[in-house]
Amino acid sequence: MSETIDVEAEVIKTPPAPAEQKLVKVDDKGIFTFTNQIELADAATMMIRTQLAPKHLRDEGKEAVAAALILCKQFNLPQKSMGQMAFIKGKITCFGSLVTALAERHPRYGDKKEFCVAADGKKISSDNENLSAPVWAYVVQIRKKDSDVWNEYFFSVDDAKAAGLSSDTWNKYKRDMLGHKARSRAFRAEYASALEGIDYHEDVLEAFTMKDVTPKSDRVKAIEDLAQEQGSTDETDTRATE
Repeated sequence: MSETIDVEAEVIKTPPAPAEQKLVKVDDKGIFTFTNQIELADAATMMIRTQLAPKHLRDEGKEAVAAALILCKQFNLPQKSMGQMAFIKGKITCFGSLVTALAERHPRYGDKKEFCVAADGKKISSDNENLSAPVWAYVVQIRKKDSDVWNEYFFSVDDAKAAGLSSDTWNKYKRDMLGHKARSRAFRAEYASALEGIDYHEDVLEAFTMKDVTPKSDRVKAIEDLAQEQGSTDETDTRATE
């Protein structure tokens, strides 16, 4: 008597192998030690999934977190510094407080003084009894280590108008924004090697919100002049051809 064996019933199905766990290396300062693009992408993905990256960077996606990680490695910064970074139109930027911290790393960083002045050029202070005076300019004075020379940088309301800076942020926080611009000028001039061309958040933000402040009548006249000039050129070319 023959016996039928169900071969398929005897097959033991092997469970799928667990997915390979990718390790993200971190040094003793809490900085990711990626060495290539794959490790960088893994680190960015891990920070998004575990919510270690700030929400405003996570919302911009893996590219933003990866850019922040690169900046952290470039400047040897701990991961918590990512809270002082932002991602704007494909650019990673640093807020003013982080830029100040980087400038203070310069080997010749010395002293710094900051104050506001009114339209009459007087420093706004309790001694001058003008604390309620509108701020006209923000002044930053820098003295490098082992130097007696104070270099002065400022940014005024007139500078802001000339640059077309008229956003809601500027109107609401004029003193703070003037301070950011004055500080940016001072640090870029005095401690450029410490900043290494870093993008200042406030500067990049302004580049995408800046408006043309040229009066409409002037713009119309400029267009008409250009059109007239172009017409004259075309007429000359036609005569030359004839």
